[in-house]
Amino acid sequence: MASQSLLLGAFGRTRCASAESLDFQTRLGRPPVGDPGGPAPGVLVLTRAADREVDELSLRLAVRGVPMLRLDSDRSAGLELTWDVLDGVVETPDVCFAPRMVWLRHFSGASVPSQGANGVDDYVREQWVAWSRMVLAGARSLVVNGSVNGTAHLGATDRVAQLAAARQVGLRVPATVVTSRPGSAADRIPGHGDLVVKSLGDPFVEPVPGCLRTVFPRRLSRAELSAVRAVEPAPVMVQEFVPSSRRLRVYAVGGELIGFELGARLDAPFGGAQQGSVTPVPVPGELDAQLGLLARRWGMDVAAFDLLDTAAGPVFLQVTAACEWLRLERAAGVGTVTQAVAGLLEKNFHSAG
Repeated sequence: MASQSLLLGAFGRTRCASAESLDFQTRLGRPPVGDPGGPAPGVLVLTRAADREVDELSLRLAVRGVPMLRLDSDRSAGLELTWDVLDGVVETPDVCFAPRMVWLRHFSGASVPSQGANGVDDYVREQWVAWSRMVLAGARSLVVNGSVNGTAHLGATDRVAQLAAARQVGLRVPATVVTSRPGSAADRIPGHGDLVVKSLGDPFVEPVPGCLRTVFPRRLSRAELSAVRAVEPAPVMVQEFVPSSRRLRVYAVGGELIGFELGARLDAPFGGAQQGSVTPVPVPGELDAQLGLLARRWGMDVAAFDLLDTAAGPVFLQVTAACEWLRLERAAGVGTVTQAVAGLLEKNFHSAG
């Protein structure tokens, strides 16, 4: 039953994600580029209104003379849109756009506004999600985080595949079991230390459009976990708890790695409260090579790696493609990631022209 679930009982409080657009180019106009009588070349971003990283990039790209069209899933109700499949042109009432780059970030079916009719909402959400994937698959332009050796793959690999790949490049990973009966995991993971139960997939749940809840990981002793008899309503991931001296967040942006040391968890969705210290740190040479190899293998142009720094070396936890970075930058008093991402988009915009 849901009430017995380890993770569903650890739901965070509901956070409301603003659907108000703060996008600079949407509000104040795009820089004039290309033939005035034809479609405007630029960067197409599929996300949602609360994506503050894209708000900042919209301004940075405007200064660099790069137009950006942003389509938010939570502002899709009543949106007039036409996509010419053969020419790849996307047209809305205010712009006719020929994307040179397409970036899928937080464009989610769960955030599409309700139509207020039984049986219609699921259909509408499925169609918007299908369209967003079709735009990427049919793109006549570059796709951010979208190709490996020139072949489109449309999305980051799953968490279990991430762990396997990290081991292949020499990184230590936590001992891991995937199960719907977490109480049995204590006997399957070597050692005597605590264990961590976490979601197998996306930890964010949006039961009502615009209202998000986080499924937080839970740390338990082996005795506590072994005493759990309930079967989870969905499979979960159980990992060994790895003691560490610090947590590292390393951003990979176009082959460059930018490191931060984190003093607390920073995984609240869409502008949650900042906690703890954040310090820019250099990425050690061996780790630089390992993470760079993984980023290239997965075709990740912009991504965030989470690791633990231990006495026995770094421990890989996960990599996230649709990542946030503004809160870390502001806490650390730097703008290195934003500058690197804006530079990457500008470079690819001109190279695709």
